[in-house]
Formats: sequence, structure tokens, C-alpha cells
Amino acid sequence: MVLLEGVYGMPPGRTTRDVDFAVAVDGWPQFETMRNALLHTGHFHPVERSPHKLLFGNGDGPISEIDVVPFGQIAGPDQNIARRLVQSDGWNPAGGAGGGR
Repeated sequence: MVLLEGVYGMPPGRTTRDVDFAVAVDGWPQFETMRNALLHTGHFHPVERSPHKLLFGNGDGPISEIDVVPFGQIAGPDQNIARRLVQSDGWNPAGGAGGGR
């Protein structure tokens, strides 16, 4: 919400319980390397069929859902994340139209 409201002047569309963590990456290999590094810590766990979602927790407390949102070169000229990331027509990292999240 800080980025959407403070930088883009866009009001949040809805409240969610997950945490969005944006990371600038050049392409899918760099995204996968970063994701695998998080998984190897033992504190993050994958969510089936959602490569951008991770569960955070070590079993001693509540588990939080984290959306790792790639942006930058990976998004391409239209700034939409590829179909590989979401099962829709794409998702704009700035929160705009173009897909279901």
C-alpha cells in the first residue's frame, strides 16, 4: 500500500492478509535463483502451482503468505508479468488491470 498510495497515488483496491515483497530481477533465471535461496533457508515453503507465493514460518508460530513480486526487465515492455507467474492474462506489478490476482 505504501508504494501504490505514496508513489503512484493509487488507492488500495482491497485488503489482503498476505505480504507483497517486490524484487527487481532481469529474468526468470535470476528470479528462480532468488526463490531457491529463500527456500533453502528452511523458513520459506513453496505453494504448489504458484511460483511467486511462499509460506514463511519455522513451525514455532503463525505462517505468513508472502507474494514475491518480480518487476523490472522480467516484466517486458508492457510491464506485465508473464503467464508463467499467474494463471490469467497477466498481472501488472503496479496493481493495474490485466489479470486476476
